[in-house]
Amino acid sequence: MQNNQRHEQRNQVNFGGRGGRGRFIREKPKDKKGTLRRVIKYLGKSKNLIMLLFAILIIITIVGLFSPIIQSRVLNSVDEGKASNFRMLLTVLAGCYLISVICSLIRGLTSAYITRRTVLALRKDLFEKLVYLPIK
Repeated sequence: MQNNQRHEQRNQVNFGGRGGRGRFIREKPKDKKGTLRRVIKYLGKSKNLIMLLFAILIIITIVGLFSPIIQSRVLNSVDEGKASNFRMLLTVLAGCYLISVICSLIRGLTSAYITRRTVLALRKDLFEKLVYLPIK
């Protein structure tokens, strides 16, 4: 009996501080591989968008790594007093930040679209199953 209570306490998450208010039991999936397969099946409908999302993430990462290098060159050109080099590097830096902002916007919109589409498909399938359940 005591072992069972310890097991239940380990599976509980406590929100609300003292007194145990807000306590609930975490449910673990019984079939983790099957659940993962079903989620991948729902996401598979958006495979092209997910590939676009990964490409955009790579672009954002490359631009994010490249920007500090350009910043250091801009600062060095200020120290050396080369105005033409400064303007060109500043333009390149502004272009990097513009590309980063545009890619971040596309990433956010694409992620939201994939999420909305996946949740809509899940809700539709769940509703179809609920409609055919027997009423007791």
